[in-house]
Amino acid sequence: MKMRSKFNSLENRILLEVKLKLQDPARILLEKQLEKINLIQRPGKRETNCYSMKHGKAVLSPNIQFPNKTAELRFASVKFNVHDICCEFSIDLYLVRGYFFSMVFSSDPSLIRNKGEDIKISEVQLYHNPMMPISEFPERSTHYKPFSGWLQELEDKYIINDKKPPIKEKEKERLLTNISAELPNEYLKFVEQVDGCTIQNCSILGIAEIYGVVMPGFDYYVLIKIGSAKVIAVRANSKDGVMYLLDFEGSEPIPLGNSFRQIIENLLYPPDKCV
Repeated sequence: MKMRSKFNSLENRILLEVKLKLQDPARILLEKQLEKINLIQRPGKRETNCYSMKHGKAVLSPNIQFPNKTAELRFASVKFNVHDICCEFSIDLYLVRGYFFSMVFSSDPSLIRNKGEDIKISEVQLYHNPMMPISEFPERSTHYKPFSGWLQELEDKYIINDKKPPIKEKEKERLLTNISAELPNEYLKFVEQVDGCTIQNCSILGIAEIYGVVMPGFDYYVLIKIGSAKVIAVRANSKDGVMYLLDFEGSEPIPLGNSFRQIIENLLYPPDKCV
């Protein structure tokens, strides 16, 4: 039996509103990608993920790929109301390396999944032009400058591996528009000198590596990976720079404050090289 997953009426309405906002040929490409989708998964209450499958494997057609090949691109959002529910909903739409992949709702849409015709759209916003050719790899500085300030102190105490050159300012600004949160100021100072590195069991992500995760209550952007099951992240749509410890084995998010430096120092073991 041929397997076919379908969008529900709410998802169809959201996609229609976004397509109406897009100009050709972006609209045409999106329609062609949507036609290829034959598996839709909803792993959580607020997330819809889309796949084109053949013989049990994901299939990507290069001839319908958007020129913008950013690893994870929040390219559009839609805000709407339902006449018998007082709160406003919002939904973000994502491309992954040039292909439509997911929709993430701000709140659990279970009660309104079949009310696509009843919603009232208040805003449709496009953040990026998916037709603008952008490489998967950001443009970086060609050489390192010696570390200074706190980062120099850190390097004096610990072995820093996997260092990546800073991203050029214009490219960094573009990437930051893809993140709907205020990042901690100390983190932004950090990536001015090194755009990601590894210290002991902590992998500090650069601007180009930040990715979103969907948790039961809120969405987050990951800044630090700790081993295989924990991360430090900022909450989406936040303005305070507060970071949270997320444990994917089931614990509730733990707020850690907004001092990136203090969090790093608390995570590290005693110095692994002599001062």
